[in-house]
Amino acid sequence: MKIAQFRQTGFVTKDMRVKCSLSVTDWDHCNPYTLTAYIGTEKVINQKSNWSETMDFYLPAVEKQSGLILELQPFQDDQVRREYCYTPPRPWKMNFFLSSHEDLGYCAYANTLPAECADYLDAAMDLAEKHRGYAYVIEHYWWLRGYENYRTDKQKQRLKELFHKGVISLSAPHCSNHTHWQGYEQLIRSMYYGCKQAKKDWQISPKTVIYADIAGASWACVSAYRQVGIKYLLILGNRYLRYSTDDDRLPRLFWWTAPNGKDRLLCFLQHGYKQREISNAMGSAFAQTKGNEYFFDKSRMEQTVQAVDKVIEDFGDVPYDSIPVSFYMDREYPNLDMYTVCKAMNEEWKYPEFRISTPDIVFEDIEARFGKELPVLSGDITDQWADFAAISPKWFGWKREAETKYTAAETLSLLSVLDKRRQVLPLGRLDEALWKMTEFDDHCWATSSKHPQAMHKFNLLLVKRENAKTALQIVNDIILENIGAPKKGRCSVWNTIPEKRIQHLTLPRGMKLSKLISQVMTDGRVITQPVVLPPYGYISLDYTTVDSMQTPSIELNHGPQPGFKAEGSPHEGSGGVLHLIETPYYRAICNMGTQQIESIIDKESGEELLDLKAAHTLGEFIYVHAEQKDKLPVTTELGKKRGMEIKSGPLATEVILDSFEENIGANVREIFTFYQNEKDIDVMFSFSNASGLMGDFYDRYKKSIMFAFPFKMDNHINSACQDGGLNGSLPVIPGIRLYNQGNIGMLLVPLVND
Repeated sequence: MKIAQFRQTGFVTKDMRVKCSLSVTDWDHCNPYTLTAYIGTEKVINQKSNWSETMDFYLPAVEKQSGLILELQPFQDDQVRREYCYTPPRPWKMNFFLSSHEDLGYCAYANTLPAECADYLDAAMDLAEKHRGYAYVIEHYWWLRGYENYRTDKQKQRLKELFHKGVISLSAPHCSNHTHWQGYEQLIRSMYYGCKQAKKDWQISPKTVIYADIAGASWACVSAYRQVGIKYLLILGNRYLRYSTDDDRLPRLFWWTAPNGKDRLLCFLQHGYKQREISNAMGSAFAQTKGNEYFFDKSRMEQTVQAVDKVIEDFGDVPYDSIPVSFYMDREYPNLDMYTVCKAMNEEWKYPEFRISTPDIVFEDIEARFGKELPVLSGDITDQWADFAAISPKWFGWKREAETKYTAAETLSLLSVLDKRRQVLPLGRLDEALWKMTEFDDHCWATSSKHPQAMHKFNLLLVKRENAKTALQIVNDIILENIGAPKKGRCSVWNTIPEKRIQHLTLPRGMKLSKLISQVMTDGRVITQPVVLPPYGYISLDYTTVDSMQTPSIELNHGPQPGFKAEGSPHEGSGGVLHLIETPYYRAICNMGTQQIESIIDKESGEELLDLKAAHTLGEFIYVHAEQKDKLPVTTELGKKRGMEIKSGPLATEVILDSFEENIGANVREIFTFYQNEKDIDVMFSFSNASGLMGDFYDRYKKSIMFAFPFKMDNHINSACQDGGLNGSLPVIPGIRLYNQGNIGMLLVPLVND
């Protein structure tokens, strides 16, 4: 017989005895064996008999580290003796956060959800007032807005009182946003509701951001949130197959430092927004009285004890003794289940102490007592679900355009007021545009398989399409109100940031600016030579419209070079003619035979920007399929290549890759644009004529479309490193951007007068 494992659990009885367990191997299963235990020289257990491979027993707590000897005596066999280190028990605290996860479009019709959220909040307030020790979290301000719109002043005063008592708290975000979809301006402004407006209307200052059902948050959040008073970030990821194995290497609780090296958030990670192991275990311990009231049956408590202890064990050797646990699901009506469990556990055990609390209170305590001992990390925490934007890139493009133009609409309105051309700022309309843009960024696309399908289609159109369309229409209308009606033949180009810029212009199809060299791109856009734009100002230019503008003929920069080899290229033996594209900034090698961009050299540094050892080459189209959304394996297929074309003009060179996706009948086009006068590289995707993702196309978790971008990342890893974090996660390449309509911070608008 051998002792396979000894564990000193986190559970301590009221009389300070520590629950311990051991397991054995090579037991004959026919006869009992006995346990004798010594702490130091004192015998504390004398020949306790057991008939199982596992044994639970209790040891008196010690005040300092001591030696522990366990002796097992099998039936008619040699004694087994092992020595262990026995430590004082930790005063563990289990802190449960209760709420309801509210997708904008998944569990209810989005237009009825605000009223339902108000009903949920009323129910939570009833419980908080009736039961001492009950607390509740409002998951985001969108939910609170529902209460504002549907409740009286008297009811709102009731909520204010519970806010001030600390038993109801607010998580600051607008909704469960994909922050990787938000530009810096929107990221900061979206916190207006949960911070400035909450302070003004509710006299509260939330310190916590909760993102449930989302796998990550953009690195820019750290400074954006910290500088508006946010101190704590909870990422309660629900990853399914959109899961990075690196994430398991992140500690559960750590300081997340901003790119500026100064701002930081205390960040907590949990796999899922309900601790399912505890939930599954505790369900079996509930019983029902004659009055149809549930209670927690202590005689069936053991499964819950084991589940909680497993949670403590999974945290590992951490410096803190307070464990945060998010414990709620989608559309979970406020209830007393966990409150009942906490009460029963606290009656039975001294430690862990079970309590329902709010994140602000729990993390303030952890910060105060253990903040100096927590690990410090930096770098992006990738959101593996943010690719859902590809469900409708057109709508996403509208939202991005509205986001780009938003500050221009605001600033032009302010200038009009100062110039007395308008009476007041259109604050209500601007607020509506911001609200709808941030609503659009909610993580839910209402495209999974939950019924009714009619509801999901309605929500998808309302929350995504109509929000994006409305936001763009509002900002466009405000801009035109300030600029005025167009004057034929004249236009203005506005720079909407307060610094001088030198950049090319992107014009609509068929438009030509006088006295500027231009080039028609493959997709019909027209680009011009770079122009100088004054800080937050404009230049006026003459323009003409042309019915048809020819694209430049195919011109290979240096012609065929069949003998040219890229040093270190993994594709040297693949055959095909290699072509060299050279700009003042880059030297790129294209293999026309394999239809691959094999190398991009930064001429200034001489560095290769592509990872030549990557599994997929730049721009490779990958189709990913899983039979089940929560289990491996997955299969991948590559798009069928159709051709590679290089087009050059006076201002830019385009590398055009065409492929075909057999599973869904889609034509795929990628255009990589290298500029003669700018260091940026633009990438444009076109995905057309898709018939659906084969059968279960409605389930966004099972099937994904990916494009490979194997650019080198300087010491990048999406998880904790032993050397102190995620430092250096910015790409080496100076600027690569995914193309969307319009240049960021630049407007091309008609001009009223000079």
